[in-house]
Amino acid sequence: MNNEFILYDRIVNGNLRPHLERFSTPVGLKELEKEFYSKTIIIQNDNIGSLFDEFINDFHGIKDGDKLEIEISDDDATPQIVLRPILNSEEESLINIDIPPPPNEKAEIFLRIIENEYNRIETSLTKNLTSLNNENDIKIYGLKNIQIAKKIARDSHLLGKKIEKIGVESWDNPNTYIIYVLKKHLIYSLLIMQNIYCPLIGQKIQTEGELEDELFDCQHSIAISKAASLSDFINVRHIEKLYNEIAKSATLEEKINLFKNKVIEQMQSITKKSKSKYGVVKFEYDLKKLYQKELGKLLSEYYYRKLISESKEIGIVKKYEQIIKTITKLKINHASIEGQALESSDFFSKMELEKELLKELMDISLSIPKPENICKDLISLLVVMQTRKHSFRNENQLNDYLCDLLRVKGYYVADQSRSGRSGSDNVENYESGELDISIRDITNNGVIKTIIESLEIDSCGDGNNVIKSHIGKLLSRYDTAGNEENYVIVYSKASDFNALWIKYKNHIDRFIFQGVKNVEDIEVEQISKSNIKVGKSYIEKEGKQLKLYHLFVDMKK
Repeated sequence: MNNEFILYDRIVNGNLRPHLERFSTPVGLKELEKEFYSKTIIIQNDNIGSLFDEFINDFHGIKDGDKLEIEISDDDATPQIVLRPILNSEEESLINIDIPPPPNEKAEIFLRIIENEYNRIETSLTKNLTSLNNENDIKIYGLKNIQIAKKIARDSHLLGKKIEKIGVESWDNPNTYIIYVLKKHLIYSLLIMQNIYCPLIGQKIQTEGELEDELFDCQHSIAISKAASLSDFINVRHIEKLYNEIAKSATLEEKINLFKNKVIEQMQSITKKSKSKYGVVKFEYDLKKLYQKELGKLLSEYYYRKLISESKEIGIVKKYEQIIKTITKLKINHASIEGQALESSDFFSKMELEKELLKELMDISLSIPKPENICKDLISLLVVMQTRKHSFRNENQLNDYLCDLLRVKGYYVADQSRSGRSGSDNVENYESGELDISIRDITNNGVIKTIIESLEIDSCGDGNNVIKSHIGKLLSRYDTAGNEENYVIVYSKASDFNALWIKYKNHIDRFIFQGVKNVEDIEVEQISKSNIKVGKSYIEKEGKQLKLYHLFVDMKK
C-alpha cells in the first residue's frame, strides 16, 4: 500500500531538511537540482524505452503528460544520455496567490520540487481509485495517507518554529519559506484526499481553515482574528480622516449631514457599478455599512439628547408620549437612510429601556406619598432603584432615574446644575462646578436647600481619592451657603457589601475628619431587610452644626 508522502517526509524529517549545511553552498544546490531534474545514464543497449521507465521510477514529481529533454554525449567510448523534465507548454501556468515569490535560489528549487511532487500526488490519488482491488483496500489506502499527511504537517509546523530567526520575516528566511510552502501543499493534498476518500471511510470532510486550526496551532483562526483587527483599525482611521474634513467645532447636526451624504454617495456608487460588466465588489458594501454605522451612532446621540437629556422638565407623561411618537415615526420610515442607520445602532433598545423606566415612574406616581422627610424619602426611592439595578448602565443613568423619582414625589429638583465652585484648590482656577443633584426650596425663590452627591465604588483602599474628591467638593465648594443637611449616595459594586461599608466609614473618619470618629450608623426601620446602610456625620461650619448623610446602596448586579 503506497505511502504518497515519502518525499515530503524527507523535507521535514530526512536528508532534505532545508536548513541542512549541504544546501548552503552552490555545490549543494547544484546536487539538489541534479537529483531531481537531471539523470545521466550510460547506454548499455538499444532499449531506450527502459531508460525512460528507469528515469520516471527514480524521480519524484514526474506525472503522465510531462515531457523530457534528451541530451546525448559525443563521447564514443562511454556514450551517455542526460534526461531532464521540461514544462509542458500545453498546460496553463497558474500563479498560486497563497505563496509569495521565493527569496533566493534554494527556496526556488524547493518550491519547484514541492509543487511537482504535489502534482504527482494528485495524479496518484485519483489513479488509485481504479487500480486498487477492492473497496477495503481503497479505504485503507485513503485512511493511511490522510494520517501520514497530517503527521508530516504537524512535524513541518514544529520544524518551522524551530528554524525561525528573530527579527527575520518568514518570507525573507528561505528555510521557513520552504516549510510554509510545504505546509500549504500538504493542506492542498489533504483537501483532495478527504474529498475522494472521506465519504468512503465515513469521516467528515474538513475545510482548509479547519485543517490549519487542527494541524498548525489554530493559525487560521488567528489569521482571521488579525485580519478583523486590521480591518477595524483601518476603519477607525478612515472615520477619523472624514471628521478632519470638517471643523473641530462642528455641531452634531453638521456631523450627521456629513455621514448622511457619505451614505448617499456610496449607495449611488453601488447602483452605478451594479450596472457595469464588472459588478459590485464586497468592499463597496462594507464601506456603505461603515458610513451607516457611524451615522447611526450620531443619530442615536441626537435623538437621545432630544428625547431624554434635553426634556427633563417637561413632565413624565409628556416625555413618555414624545418617545412613543418619535420611535413610531422612525420605525415606520425604517427603509429610509435615517431609519436603516438607527437600526445599526443600539438606539431602539436604549429607548425601550427608557420607556420601561418612565412607565414605572408613572405607575409609582399614582400611589407615592407627598414629601415628608428628605432622608426617608431618599431611602424609599433607593429601595425602588435596587429592584431595577440590572437596568442601569452607569452612574449618570442612576442619577437621572433618582431625579425623576424625586420629581414624582413632589420635590423641586435640578440635576447636573452649575453652582458653587469646582474641586480645584487654586483660587484662580475656581469655576462653576457640576452638582449631581440639588433640591431647591420652591417657597424661597428656588434657593438650594440640599445637595446630593453620588459616586460608584467597588473598593476603598488608602489610595482611593474618588471619595475624598466628591465629599471635598460637596463640603468646600458646592455648599457655599451652609445647608442644614446634604447627602452622599454611594452605589456599591463590591461583592462583600457589609465589608465595604465598614471600610468606607473608616476611610471617611481617617481622611475626611483627620482621625476623629465621625460617621455614626442610623437604624432605619423601612430598610431593615434591604442592602442599604445609613450613616450621619456632623460638620461645624461658621458656628452652625450641619448634617452630612451617607446612603450606602448595594447595586452589585
